[in-house]
Amino acid sequence: MIQENIIPHLLELLIKADTVQKKNLVDASERIHFSLFFNFIKLKLFAKRRKAKLCLNDFLRNCENPYLQGKLEVWMEISLDENRDLHLDLQKKLSTLEAILQKKEDKTAVINEKSSKKENPEKLIVQTKQADNEQIAENEKIERRSKKAEKPKPTKQEEKSEPQAEEVQAKQLEPKNEEAENNSKPILVVWEFSIAAKYALEHALKFSKHLGKKIVLLHGVSHKSKIIAARKKMDNLSEYTASKFGVQIELIIEVGNVYSIVKEFAEKIEARLVFVGLHGKGNFDMVSKMGISSIIVQTPPRNNELKNILFPVDYRREVKQKLSEAKYLSEHFELKYHICQPEQLDLKSIQTKTKRNLHFMKVFFFRYHIDYDIHTIKKTSDFADATIQYAKQNKPDMIILLVKNTLSLSGYTLSAKEQKIIMQNPRIPIMCVNPQLGKLKGLSSGILY
Repeated sequence: MIQENIIPHLLELLIKADTVQKKNLVDASERIHFSLFFNFIKLKLFAKRRKAKLCLNDFLRNCENPYLQGKLEVWMEISLDENRDLHLDLQKKLSTLEAILQKKEDKTAVINEKSSKKENPEKLIVQTKQADNEQIAENEKIERRSKKAEKPKPTKQEEKSEPQAEEVQAKQLEPKNEEAENNSKPILVVWEFSIAAKYALEHALKFSKHLGKKIVLLHGVSHKSKIIAARKKMDNLSEYTASKFGVQIELIIEVGNVYSIVKEFAEKIEARLVFVGLHGKGNFDMVSKMGISSIIVQTPPRNNELKNILFPVDYRREVKQKLSEAKYLSEHFELKYHICQPEQLDLKSIQTKTKRNLHFMKVFFFRYHIDYDIHTIKKTSDFADATIQYAKQNKPDMIILLVKNTLSLSGYTLSAKEQKIIMQNPRIPIMCVNPQLGKLKGLSSGILY
C-alpha cells in the first residue's frame, strides 16, 4: 500500500497551487512548473481514467467542497496503487512545487512586514477622525435610549399580540421529547419460550441500554384459545426483566407462526433491529426475507461491552450498505471495525471490485471519524473462509454480514457461505444486513459510484 500521508499532502498542494494561479501571483517560469504538475496528474496519474480527470476539474472549480475532496482522494489512491512506478516522479514534482509555494509565502510575509513598519501620517489622521466620529455616534445612541426609557402603555391589541408572540417563541425554544424520539423505532425480539429466544432477549437488553430504545417481544400462537396461557407466561417474563434489568418490555401475541408474521409486524411498528435466537433452518428463511437488519445469536452475551466488530469486504456493490449500520452503531458505542479480506482472489474483475469497495469503506470511515483497521487473511481465496479464520483467531464482539436471498427447494433462504459463517461462529452475534434497492444513494463519502 502507498504511504497514507502522501495523498492529503498532494491535495493540500493542489489547493494552494490553484489558489496562487487564480490570483495571478506567479511569474512565467513558475507557471511552467505549475502546468507541468497539473499535466502530470491528468496525463500520467489519471492517464486511463476519464472520470478521474473530470473529478479533478470539478475539484479545481470548488476546492472547499468536502465531497469532491473525498472523491478525488479515492481516485488518487486507486491510481497510485495501480501505478507504483509513478511514486518517485510524484515525490519530485511535489518537492519542486512545495519549494515554489514556500518562496511565495516567504516573499509575501516580508512584504507585509515592511508595509506594517512604514506608518503613513495621513492614514493615522484619517483613523483618528473615524474613531472620533464613532464615539460621537455611540453617545447619540445612548441619549436616544435614555429618552425611550419611559415607554407609553400598550394598547389592548398590543397586549393581545404580545402574549401570542411569546407563546410562539416558547414553542420554538421548548425542548424536544428525546425519549419519545428514541423509542419511536423499538427493538423487536422474536419470542418462543426457548433457550435461544432467552439469549436473544439478553442481547437486546444489552443494546437497549446504549441505543435508548424500548423492547417489544413478539410471540405467535396457533389458535386464539392459547393466547391467555401465553399471556400469563409473558407477564412473568416482563416482571423478571423489570426487577433484574430495570427495563420494561412490551408484550405482543399474534395468531400465526412467529417466523411468518415477524416481517410484516416489524414493518408495522417500524422496528430498528430484530433479535432472533438461532435453533433451526426456519431462522435463516426468516432473516433472508427481512427488510430490517437482524441480529442472530446462539449463546448469551459474553459481556456488556461492544467494542470490536468484524466487517468482511467482498466484491459485491451492495456490501457498502453495511456502512449505514456501522455509522449508526458507532454513534452509540465506542467501536473499532476490523475490515477483513482474503489474500488470493482468482478473477481480476473480482479483485478490482473488492479493491474499490475497500477504498470506499476507508474514505467513509475516515470522513465520519470511525476507528478501523484492515486485515488481509493469508492463504485464503474465499470471503467466507477469511471471515471464519479471522473470527476464530480474534473473537470479535459481533460480525456485520451482508445477506442475500438464495432460491432453495423450500423457498428463499441464506446462501451456503452465509450459513457457514453463522454456524461456525456460535459464540459471536451476527448482524445480517439485507440489501435494499436505492439505498446506495443515501451513502455519501466522496465516492466513485
